[in-house]
Amino acid sequence: EEYKRLLYVGLTRARDRLIVAGLKGAEEGSDRRWHGLVEAALGTDAEAMKDAEGAVVAWRWHVPGEDPPAPPKPARTGAGEPTPLPGWLTRKVTDAAPATTEIAPSRAARASQNGASDGAFDPTAAARGTLLHRLFELLPDIEPVARASAADSYLARLLPDLPDSDRNTLVENTVTLMARPDLTRLFSPAARAEAAVVGSIATPGGRSISVSGSVDRLLVEPDAVTIVDYKTAARPPRTVPMGYALQLALYRAVLMRLWPDRSIRAAILWTATARFDEVVTDTLDAVLATYLESVDAGTEPIDHEYEIDDRP
Repeated sequence: EEYKRLLYVGLTRARDRLIVAGLKGAEEGSDRRWHGLVEAALGTDAEAMKDAEGAVVAWRWHVPGEDPPAPPKPARTGAGEPTPLPGWLTRKVTDAAPATTEIAPSRAARASQNGASDGAFDPTAAARGTLLHRLFELLPDIEPVARASAADSYLARLLPDLPDSDRNTLVENTVTLMARPDLTRLFSPAARAEAAVVGSIATPGGRSISVSGSVDRLLVEPDAVTIVDYKTAARPPRTVPMGYALQLALYRAVLMRLWPDRSIRAAILWTATARFDEVVTDTLDAVLATYLESVDAGTEPIDHEYEIDDRP
């Protein structure tokens, strides 16, 4: 109904004439497109318009009993002089700029599986990790003194089969991590959850990479910016898979253009164990450089593992 309403609006706004043009070769669903709808409604009463060879090139319809408006006269620069051709028609086409590569950081590279898990996929552990991911989004908006109670109630309701001892451990680990002095601001209303990051970065070869995604936690301070990505692996690895490091490196590269005078910290939060691993700057620089070189070369980036800043 909305589609046809918009067609009605278009049909009734013309003063003297309205041209409805279809797409040549777009036959699939043509009966449902505006061109097809108009043709079905007016075609039987329309006059066929033919070219010099006699081929039908259009149909003209007008209100019965009224003469159609005269076709518009082409503009003339003077008596008998044709309109000059536009300059772009004869100007040499310049070389096109390199195409922009669009990338979502979460899919920029395959995450190395070495150490990421030590067994088959565990749906129970995955579901638990997803809930903890959500918990880290919700708790920062709750007063610190009430977080433990809120987290316990949340997990008890959504994981009713989880033993009390396991639930208590998860709650304690989560609340303790969020209360760490160096992370207090990160897990406060001063930071943002699911913050969109959109921008572009250039490769050494001059290609442009368009980056679009979101970080799970973003804290912007006068002298530093912190970005955190949540991962739900049941058994977090001791090294950083390339895909995870690259994801952070791409976000960091965009934010460095926005805040060139501030340090950009990047970290992974393993929700299943409430472990916070900051990825060192050298690692982020190295993995980004490798990726940009692969984009220029048109090859897939090679998986590596990178050391983390293993905090207590």
